[in-house]
Amino acid sequence: MSLVDDLLTISRVKRQPATEFQTINLNTLVARNVDIQTDIARSKEITLSFNPTDSLPEIFAHPHFLDRVIINLVANAINYTPSGGSVQVTTELTDSFVVMTIEDTGIGIAADELPHIFERFYRSDTARQTANGTGLGLPIVREIVELHEGRIDVQSTPGEGTVFRVSLPIESSLSRDESTVTPPQTSFQE
Repeated sequence: MSLVDDLLTISRVKRQPATEFQTINLNTLVARNVDIQTDIARSKEITLSFNPTDSLPEIFAHPHFLDRVIINLVANAINYTPSGGSVQVTTELTDSFVVMTIEDTGIGIAADELPHIFERFYRSDTARQTANGTGLGLPIVREIVELHEGRIDVQSTPGEGTVFRVSLPIESSLSRDESTVTPPQTSFQE
């Protein structure tokens, strides 16, 4: 993604009406997006797997924006994992949330950098040396998760890997106002 595309995405997220949300199955979105990145992982000799929880309840969400969250987090995990490593994506149901976890065996993030990773344009020294980027991917992810009234958590140990956990509510104020929802668009263009 280019810097202009990322800035436009942030703008779209901030003004996104709930009328473009729809009932979705997170497992379906994750499976599709993991499948898209399987060849990239394979070319880097990284094992990419998806282990869904069966019977995951549907959530009320914006599918295109959640695609962006999944693609960004999985792509980051692949980019920061050395050859021979692994990236595992799972889904589960906890309390009143559908949770997606992306766990890698990559380079990890230093403890002093963790508080800054969701800041716009922040890139650690290690990130700049390892992969290209605009420094907007994780801020976009956080904004999208917050738009869905969810939360994102991260745990990391340098040299051992990183775990991102995205929790999305099964019931939100957005889903309680479904009467204003228009039929979903068939295009995934921004």
